[in-house]
Amino acid sequence: MINTCNTPLPPEEQSILRSLSIIKQEITNILNNIPNKESSKYKSIEATLVQITQQIQDNIAMTTQTLSQSLKKLGFIVEEIPNTILPKEKTNVSHEKSGRYRGQTIPEKITQIKFSLFLEIIKELNIDNSNIHIRYGQTSTQLTRQESYIAIEISDFQKTILLSRENSETTFIHAGHLSNEILISLGKKSQKDQSSFMHKFSFKKGKEKEWKETLKVWMKKDSAIFLQEKNTPLLQKMTKFFNTYPLLTYTTLTKKERAILNVNLQNQHGITLKSLCKEFLLNIQENKYLDPLSCSNDMMILIDFLYNKPTILKENREKRQRQKAFEALSVTERKNQFRQFIQKKYPATEWMNLQKKQLQALEAEIYDEYNCKINKIFSLFQISEHKPQISCKKDWLNLGKEIFNDPEVFQQAENKIKQKDLFKNDVTQKETMKQLSQFLQDTGYSVDKWMLLTRSERKKLNQHIYKKYNMSLRTLCTTLGITKIDQRPISPIRISEYMLLIGEKIFGTQTVFDTIKIAMNQYNTFKKLQKNEQKIAIQQLLLQHNILPNEKINPNTDTRRSIEKIIFQTYFCSLYLLAQEMKITKEDTNTINPRDVKIDIIIFLLSLFPSNIYLQKEQELLNNGISFKRLQTDKQIHKINTFLKKHHINGENFMFLSKDQRIDLNNILYSHYRFGLIGLCHIFGITKNKTGKKLDVSSATKSFEPLGKKIFAENLREFHNK
Repeated sequence: MINTCNTPLPPEEQSILRSLSIIKQEITNILNNIPNKESSKYKSIEATLVQITQQIQDNIAMTTQTLSQSLKKLGFIVEEIPNTILPKEKTNVSHEKSGRYRGQTIPEKITQIKFSLFLEIIKELNIDNSNIHIRYGQTSTQLTRQESYIAIEISDFQKTILLSRENSETTFIHAGHLSNEILISLGKKSQKDQSSFMHKFSFKKGKEKEWKETLKVWMKKDSAIFLQEKNTPLLQKMTKFFNTYPLLTYTTLTKKERAILNVNLQNQHGITLKSLCKEFLLNIQENKYLDPLSCSNDMMILIDFLYNKPTILKENREKRQRQKAFEALSVTERKNQFRQFIQKKYPATEWMNLQKKQLQALEAEIYDEYNCKINKIFSLFQISEHKPQISCKKDWLNLGKEIFNDPEVFQQAENKIKQKDLFKNDVTQKETMKQLSQFLQDTGYSVDKWMLLTRSERKKLNQHIYKKYNMSLRTLCTTLGITKIDQRPISPIRISEYMLLIGEKIFGTQTVFDTIKIAMNQYNTFKKLQKNEQKIAIQQLLLQHNILPNEKINPNTDTRRSIEKIIFQTYFCSLYLLAQEMKITKEDTNTINPRDVKIDIIIFLLSLFPSNIYLQKEQELLNNGISFKRLQTDKQIHKINTFLKKHHINGENFMFLSKDQRIDLNNILYSHYRFGLIGLCHIFGITKNKTGKKLDVSSATKSFEPLGKKIFAENLREFHNK
């Protein structure tokens, strides 16, 4: 039954309930028509509907009943006060005259949200409703709000909460009990004057969770400890607060970091940095107080006061004084002083070769000495009209020339910078490219080899260009206006597309570049295919080049390189990258390298031709060899000993095998393990014979004596004893 009081519902509420009933019936009809096997999926929908219905009914009941009836129904102790709780305070300006809401949207009025959140809190904290005393008062016609505040006293936490159900009204928290006389005499602005006052906070729509968590935190605060802290002298509290941060921190705080500190101070103690200066009467002039939030020097004055001017802050003040003294000098005097400071640390010959870490160390030294960064030095020396950068070679060169007054030392660096500028100038770029093209061909980087350079070869090219033009391949890209491709970083050494673009800029239009463009486009199209479509495309490509699934494929080096060449010519992509793109991996999900590893090319081909019996057999044999290599040495010796005995080879006849017998034994081993006698020697760490020559199957019998001793150690000892 929705209407718990005898008064009939107003038409608006009756209309809401009728609409709700119709919606509920429609959804019930839909649920009834769902097959039984799927009905379980919709149980949660039905439960949600019931919950929403109940919430709407509760809200309507709350607004249609008197507040007293609603609260009593929930089990609270309720008391009605025949006055307004937190009445309007006396002021010389009325809202009507001040135009408080003139031209503004009137704040949202009565809502259930805050009180509903309060009910959630007491449920989460397991507070019995019967231990909560709620007092509500009458709303005056002089108030802009539509109802009185509610005083909620919670005996479990010894707190009184002053809550308005309107969004725009602030929530107040006091320690202990507030008498009715205080409730009807205090206004909102005079809350802080009460010794019991703890905290106030506002409610913002959309941030209900924050409001709820704030209220929960303050409800659980120990009132006695809070009030004791509140009555502690301000200087004592502030010293304790600022001591939580390392002292060195305050000497380098940025404006953003000071703002965070200001927020933390306000949250914990309800006072700002600027207000703190006013409380301690830290004024520069009469009625002009410090503002640590805006000014770092003001921040240091406040810290000096709180820490009683410790040594570290004294050093910081001395540094600031040196900075002011330096800035007060003429440009010529600054240069002379700074020149003496720098020349003690770095000679002119090293200036243009300083690396990133050295530049950072230099900047730190300058900051320690002059309390400013090196960019400030640029402006003090009036070197550049634009904003100078420590990473800009031209700016760094100009600063060096001013400091060392030795233009000959910087002539070579200046020439390199001028060469770099030639690349940017439309008039000189063509001739410069011609010279660069000739330089590359003279150093072995012709247009035909340009796109075939490996990563290591590109690194060497990078060094050549840097030595000649004082720029890397990456810098050359940006200088020539080559931008990012598909949001990838500019990295010509890693990414071939950038090498192609640079090549076209240097060598102009070339047939080799057009061919590679076609291959790159084909690869980009290939990457967009589904996995099964990619496999079909590679199958057809290999079949076109007579790599047939029903013929025996020998995974030797030549075969692997042939397949690599086919892939490279078609997609301008390595076999390794193609396998990664197709997500072809080993059983342990490790990547494969089909060009260099036998078993990996078999894995690659089997993913394309899984029914090929030759590939399956080859994989089995290669796995035999891999398993053998992974055994411990003693188990390897035992296994190969057993294998050779099956073929009638033992310690007595091993050293007397003829050349043809060794070749037969080599073939037998290979047919089972995919390694022969030489491979077996390498497994046991035997790479050369006694004379230091490489082993060969056709070598003299004595060349295999170390292998015989390794396999048939006991038998050979007995044989020699005989």
